Amino acid sequence: MIPKFENANGYYNLLSESEIQEKVHCVNFSGGRTSAYLLYKLSEIIPKENIMVNFANTGREDEATLEFVRDCENDIGIKFNWVEFDISDELDKNGKPKKTYKVVSFDTASRSGEPLRKAIKRMNFVPNLMVRSCTIESKIKTMELFRERNNANKDSTILYIGIRWDEPKRWSKNVNQYPDNFDQIAYPLVDWKVTKQMVLDFWKSKPFDLKLVEPFGNCDLCYLKSTKKRIAVLKQKPEVANWWSQIEQEHGQQFDREYSVKQLYKIATGKALLDESKCQINDIDCNCNID
Repeated sequence: MIPKFENANGYYNLLSESEIQEKVHCVNFSGGRTSAYLLYKLSEIIPKENIMVNFANTGREDEATLEFVRDCENDIGIKFNWVEFDISDELDKNGKPKKTYKVVSFDTASRSGEPLRKAIKRMNFVPNLMVRSCTIESKIKTMELFRERNNANKDSTILYIGIRWDEPKRWSKNVNQYPDNFDQIAYPLVDWKVTKQMVLDFWKSKPFDLKLVEPFGNCDLCYLKSTKKRIAVLKQKPEVANWWSQIEQEHGQQFDREYSVKQLYKIATGKALLDESKCQINDIDCNCNID
C-alpha cells in the first residue's frame, strides 16, 4: 500500500516509488501509542534507512514514556534522535540567546525539566491555554531545527503526523500549526482510517506497551488536561506539583488562569475545596496524549 500525503494546500497526492526511495520520511515521535503505531506501519512500507525518527524531551515526561520510547527504538531497529531544547552563548537580533538543541539518549535525557525551563525562561512567560508555547518551542521547533541541520529540508522531506481518523478536530485544523517551511505534511492514519481501538489492539499483540493509563499522560502535569484529571494526578503523585509551582512563582504567571498549581495541590491533598464553576471540563488535545 502506497501512502498518501497532504500538502499545505490540502491536496492529496500518491507517493511514487522514487519518492519512497529518495525522500527523507520523518516521524515526530510523541512517545504515545498512536505515534509509535504510525512508525511501525510506515516501516512496513518505507525502507528503515530512509526514516528519520525525532523525539523531543522536555524533561517533564513521565519515566514510563521514556522507557516506551527506548523500547520502541530497540524493537523496531531504527535509531531515534533524542533531542532537547537548549540555548547557545550567541545572541539573536533581539538580544536573546539563540535557540539550539542538545542530542541526548535514554540514559542522559533530562528528568528535571531543564529543557522546558530554559524555553520558558527564554520566552519570559508561562505557557497557557491561549499560547501553548511549551509544545511549539520545546518540541515542534526543536525538532524542526534538528531537521534543518541534518539535511532534512522541505524539498527532501515528508513529515508524518500521528493523528488518527477518529480525531477529526485535530486533523481538520490547518497545518500551519506546524513549521511553515515544510509543505509536505502527511497524515497517513487519516488516510488509512485508523481508530484508537485499532491502535490499542496493535499494542496488545506486542511484548511491551506504554505503562501509563489515565489520568496520567506523557507530560506529568500537562495544563491541557481537565482540572479534575490534574487533581487526580496530584492525589497519586503530589511531588509532581513542585516543579510546576516553582515555574509559576518564578515568573509570576499561571499555566491555568483559574487555578495555580499550588491551589490544585491544596485541593488534591484535602486542604482546599474545588469550585466546579472554575473547572476546565474537557481535555485539550496535545502531544502529551498517551493514545
